[in-house]
Amino acid sequence: MEDNFLNLPDNFRQDVLEKIFKAVDHSESLTLISPPGMGKTLLLQLISKKIKDAIYLDLNANFEAKTYVERVIILDHAENLTKPGYEKQSLYFKSIRESDRNRTSFIFAISGDVVLAGPLKTVMLENVIYLEPLNSADAMAFLQKMENLYKGKLTPAQKEEILSLSGRVPRIIKRLCKLFMDKIDAATDLKLQSDLEEIDIFLKNNPQMKWDIPLLVKKTAGQERVNQVEFKEALSKQEFLLGKLLIENKGKMVTREEMIEAVWKSKMYDVNEHALDQMLHRLRKKMENATPKCKLITYRGRGCKLEVI
Repeated sequence: MEDNFLNLPDNFRQDVLEKIFKAVDHSESLTLISPPGMGKTLLLQLISKKIKDAIYLDLNANFEAKTYVERVIILDHAENLTKPGYEKQSLYFKSIRESDRNRTSFIFAISGDVVLAGPLKTVMLENVIYLEPLNSADAMAFLQKMENLYKGKLTPAQKEEILSLSGRVPRIIKRLCKLFMDKIDAATDLKLQSDLEEIDIFLKNNPQMKWDIPLLVKKTAGQERVNQVEFKEALSKQEFLLGKLLIENKGKMVTREEMIEAVWKSKMYDVNEHALDQMLHRLRKKMENATPKCKLITYRGRGCKLEVI
């Protein structure tokens, strides 16, 4: 984590920090859960600087099995501990907790929709915090840091629009900041659509989390219909346009140029063809689960043909 990210207001994420400090003061452990891109790593870095005798460990990297003297052990990417093959690491951390239960606390950070399981399940469930979007002040502070990172300048109106459209979700704030500075239409950005789709899946699996993200068009399963094909998964605006073209021309090859023009229209000449490949990859998976089931046949370098199975 770069130092300029840690130079945030002292009260940044104070609502979450207070819950964490309360648990740690009682020598309890806790688990932070959210979809990717909610700023958990940033938050953990801030915690490690605010809590005396705390150590930060990234479980996506190699760590050394040793005796830790710190009373608070912060484990980033702790979803790894719920996966097969990580039993040894889980038992190792469990033994640390059991050796000094009244002194040692763990802070687990988990990305995505994960079933808490394994030797550390009881410890993980002592306190569970679902990270919510930033409050207004924190969102503006985060956006200003992103503005500095990208070495650009946003107008006050652009900042307000970003905070409104993003629902104050850090991952979306960051992407919109870059798009606004580069003067790229957010509706055509595949990275943003992918981020929104990942968040949408997480929220559907966790209905207790009520987030208001204007960019996120929520659709229930079975309500996305393109002509006579019904999709079980929500389609982005671009996926809908591409799917409509392919379905209307089922049994015929649609050229890459025709697909790009249908999706990006007047901006077709500014589009990298890799963007089309990514979209086709995502759409192919959704078509396989549609009713009736559809299959995409690719003609390398030329185009695609849709067949109804």
